[in-house]
Amino acid sequence: MKPALLALLAVTSLASVSCSGISVPSTNQTYNGKPVLTRASHPSGGSMTEVKGVYLGRRYYHPPGGKTGLAWIDVYGQR
Repeated sequence: MKPALLALLAVTSLASVSCSGISVPSTNQTYNGKPVLTRASHPSGGSMTEVKGVYLGRRYYHPPGGKTGLAWIDVYGQR
């Protein structure tokens, strides 16, 4: 019984590490001491204009009033 429990714990910890990945800063955090910049795929997410900076990742959300689908916000750091 004990080896099975240890194996289950090992698999669970590996799954949580592989799912977490690199965290994307939220839109109110900073990068290099400067606020992050964002570019949205939907007007509800903010500005949709091109941004220059270091690409930090993408955050997904459901736009308000949308029946289906996901929208995203690309997060960029200023140099």
